[in-house]
Amino acid sequence: MAPCKAYVAIALTAPAGLCRQSRNSSRPRVIPRFGRLTAHHHRGGQTYERRLAFDWLMSYPLAMFDRWWRPLARPDNPVTRFALEGLPELRFRLHPAGDPWVSGVIARHEVFDPHIVSLLRAMLRSEDVLVDVGAHIGWFSVIGSKLAGHVVAMEPDPDNWRYLRANLRLNGCENVTAYQVAAGQADGHTRLYQSFEHRGDHQLSVVGDRKDYKDVRVRSVDDVLAEAGKRATWVKLDTQGSEAAILRGMRRTLDSRPRLVLEFWPRGLQRCGASVDDLIGLLETIDGEVWITHEDNSAERIDLATLAALGRSPPYDPASGAHADLVVVPSGDTRTGAYLAGLSRPVH
Repeated sequence: MAPCKAYVAIALTAPAGLCRQSRNSSRPRVIPRFGRLTAHHHRGGQTYERRLAFDWLMSYPLAMFDRWWRPLARPDNPVTRFALEGLPELRFRLHPAGDPWVSGVIARHEVFDPHIVSLLRAMLRSEDVLVDVGAHIGWFSVIGSKLAGHVVAMEPDPDNWRYLRANLRLNGCENVTAYQVAAGQADGHTRLYQSFEHRGDHQLSVVGDRKDYKDVRVRSVDDVLAEAGKRATWVKLDTQGSEAAILRGMRRTLDSRPRLVLEFWPRGLQRCGASVDDLIGLLETIDGEVWITHEDNSAERIDLATLAALGRSPPYDPASGAHADLVVVPSGDTRTGAYLAGLSRPVH
């Protein structure tokens, strides 16, 4: 009988499902995606290959690393270092393309939504809990983690979620609890329609005129906070028109009287099956003041009747498409009210 020899080798091969077409050839070829651990046995002049059990155990996590995390470390996606006065240096992985209003702004070392950043920097304290609904790549979650005691982040889009997780790790945000879910009125699943020209403009739209969508899980803010064991003191909503549905799903949260920062975008509300009147009706149930804020860091107090009229006329009506940011201050919160009053300007 011929002697049997065996040795273990790392062979750079890939299963058929991980093969792809070469861009420089009309013939398909195997491109290695991760290492395969095999045992080669030589017997009677023949060579036999057997995959070891360890390889099967490692194939899945290695494939997941290759699929989800390797793109974040590509040379065209370096870490952007960002300085905000009074905070440690911040670091972000940014979308290399298709995100002009968030990643593009940060890449130019400009402050995204400077009026909201200024508000949070002035108001957040170590005992606060910030809920970041529509966390995107983590701009507000990272900043909030340096100012508040805890942050609860919610982001449904798989691509934005990967950047969010990467940025939380880059900045050592151990006080952030992140959930890959969309916020809504109740638990369930729905379609998140995607925009690849503006990755901050994904929508839970009922219009459905976009071809690309992802099926995502929906949870109410109330249920997420109950699971996290947190009581919100600040809630930031930037969800491209889903704000009315989200407010319906945070009744218990609103009972604890948090400050709200939310987008007022009548066109987005309409696309998501709601209206300005729906949003106004929900705000009427909150005992407090409503302020409208602007990127020049000015603000003015506005009554709900005036806000409703703004939502029906240019430039904010659905046909025109402009948006603004609202801050809802519960009655008795003189500190936040005084800050906003210091920014006030007359309503034109």
